[in-house]
Amino acid sequence: MAEEDMDIYGPIKSRALRTLVNAQSMFGAGYTGVIDGGCSGRIALAVRNAINSGMFPGPRMICSGGFLTTRLGAPDLYPNWFHNPYSLRELVTTMDGAIESIRAQVEDGVDFIKLGFDGRQRNFKGALAGCFTEDESKRLIAKCHRLGKWVR
Repeated sequence: MAEEDMDIYGPIKSRALRTLVNAQSMFGAGYTGVIDGGCSGRIALAVRNAINSGMFPGPRMICSGGFLTTRLGAPDLYPNWFHNPYSLRELVTTMDGAIESIRAQVEDGVDFIKLGFDGRQRNFKGALAGCFTEDESKRLIAKCHRLGKWVR
């Protein structure tokens, strides 16, 4: 099932169970550690915490939250009217909003912050324009590092 389909049709509870089953399958195949490249609804954090507490067997998990992106960022897949609080992406529309999202993810226990730098909009030269400017990117990365989190 594609990420868009899961966002639109997949209940968060099913996605959580799917994450646990996948983590256990990877562990059973011999993988002792995995990196979550971005998750919806902080699911990977819950699975990581359950594994770490001994509730379930599984690999060591390094987790992030949702991709932070702006409008026209590559992870912003949906039209403006579509809103799903459990989407893979966290849409930020201001720098203050982006910094607040970083703080919320850190408070929730992420190991790193996933910033969706790629854009979908082309500039006048035909190249893809990043969704954050260079100055915005530097500011967000500095905030993550100040809070002890690396950026991916």
